[in-house]
Amino acid sequence: MLPATDLNSQGRAGRWPMRNGIEWFRGQLTLAQWSLDAAVSAQAELARSHLQRAQQIYRGLLQALPGSSLTREQRPEIDRALEEIRIRLQIGARET
Repeated sequence: MLPATDLNSQGRAGRWPMRNGIEWFRGQLTLAQWSLDAAVSAQAELARSHLQRAQQIYRGLLQALPGSSLTREQRPEIDRALEEIRIRLQIGARET
């Protein structure tokens, strides 16, 4: 399990992954990938629900990128994962 961080009222690290940090992005990407994986084996209505969840997570990640605390070295990893999710979302939309 990843160490959790969060900003408390004084702006210091606490317990949950800091929003827009690398671990937060990795966690959100994992959730989107799990939703896409679940959509593959689900029946139509449930598959659409999983695809919608993955789409919401994907959009949230895109919106979070400009204000993220990702370093130049971390960004390519996230960009590649986002591209993979975008492609899987397109394929899923065609198949449902």
